[in-house]
Amino acid sequence: MIPFPKNTFWVLLVSLGAASRALAVSAPLDSSVHLQADRIEYLRDQALVTAKGRVHLTQDQITLFCDSLRYDTAAKEVDAIGHVVFQNGTQEIDADEMTFNTGTQEGKAVNAKTTVPPWICTGAEIQFKDKKIVVKDARATSCDYALDYDHYHLQAGTLTFYEGDYMTAENLVLYIGKVPVFYFPFFAISTKNTQFPFSISVGNSGYLGNYALVSTSYLINPKSYGALYADYFSNTGIGLGLRHEIALGDFSTLSLYGYRIQEKNTGNVRWESRVRGRSEEHTSELQSHHD
Repeated sequence: MIPFPKNTFWVLLVSLGAASRALAVSAPLDSSVHLQADRIEYLRDQALVTAKGRVHLTQDQITLFCDSLRYDTAAKEVDAIGHVVFQNGTQEIDADEMTFNTGTQEGKAVNAKTTVPPWICTGAEIQFKDKKIVVKDARATSCDYALDYDHYHLQAGTLTFYEGDYMTAENLVLYIGKVPVFYFPFFAISTKNTQFPFSISVGNSGYLGNYALVSTSYLINPKSYGALYADYFSNTGIGLGLRHEIALGDFSTLSLYGYRIQEKNTGNVRWESRVRGRSEEHTSELQSHHD
């Protein structure tokens, strides 16, 4: 053991003799942070620690693995590069690079992936702060297939997860396969349960081919609400629809419906629309079809 003055750094090197290579270097950096790697160097005049090869840093519930690491002991800043895996309790982030402060326990990861059940998220950048995760240039899905085979995904400029509460999204686009079907400038959903904001049904039939049927409900106020539909049929085309309900009174409702599909083979556009009035006493309906 090579002792250094109090409150600095010490290193323990284990070797098997002159003919063997170093197995590991272990170093407690302060009372809560411990570092282990194939090689560790300490530049005392710069208050800088570098580590290379099978790097393993621990602090309380936090565990960090990477290929190489720089640790500024004065600023408590960690720069990790190569096959980065960051674990904090149930949270895990995989990334190419990461910066992390052992004092604030906040950081940023580049080209990263994380899971916030039921969402699997990737992004050009993931920032993690106290009880909040921000994903930039984000892609999220609950489908664990490879990218080319997942049934659907969400693409967003920014996704923000608030711990145990809700998720918000800016400039959100819903994709069915590789086809964009819905756009929302802003979107929010509770993460307290695993119910999805969209209903998705996929399958195959001889006439339609492979298909994906997607719907999502919305609420403007208790008297104005509805649903949006986006359907993909590999043989016939893409259909878009809207149903909107307006409560006119306690016992009467006006229902509006429209659906449009452009046929894949002919390029023809077909429309269907319907207006229906319902009351406690009677129902009236007006329908139209256009090819």
